[in-house]
Amino acid sequence: MEDVFAVQDEIAVAIAEALKVKLALRTAKHQPNLPAYEAYLKYRHYQWGFTPESLQLSRECLEQAIALDPQFALPYVGLADFHLASSAIGGMSSQEGMPKARTLAQRALELDPDLPEAHGMLGIVAGHCDLDWKESERRFHLAMTHEPVTTKPWSGLARPRTSGLLRSSRSSFVPSSRCSASPLVGQACSRN
Repeated sequence: MEDVFAVQDEIAVAIAEALKVKLALRTAKHQPNLPAYEAYLKYRHYQWGFTPESLQLSRECLEQAIALDPQFALPYVGLADFHLASSAIGGMSSQEGMPKARTLAQRALELDPDLPEAHGMLGIVAGHCDLDWKESERRFHLAMTHEPVTTKPWSGLARPRTSGLLRSSRSSFVPSSRCSASPLVGQACSRN
């Protein structure tokens, strides 16, 4: 009977060691201060309201989070997402919103080079704005190589291929002006 307990202990230790390695794969480069993190969580709440008021509140929460902790990378991606969404629904032109989204996602990567959400956002911008499918795919693959994988890169990877941007999966369709074919942004946008 003692051998059974010894084997059980060995298995438990092996599982604990395997989990320790798995859990240690993705640790934030910077731990935000509590008020900044709370502001970020409020943004996450408001972002799903899909009303002009909730979008404005989400933006204010992100700006507050950045002001409270400028080294906290996730609010920069959230603000990039705000500009992307505002461009998509007509709250601002894509010429204004898409370059801001790109710049904010790049800033997030300066703070945390492995941040999946930032790579995913740059993948969305590359696909929808630049129509650069190779860069878009590269960014999404970078985003999905990190643990844990959030839903944002997955949805961004699917969006250009399912939104009518490509006539077929084998098409090499490239419109003459950037973003003019994109139902997401609807207008030409400039690249930084």
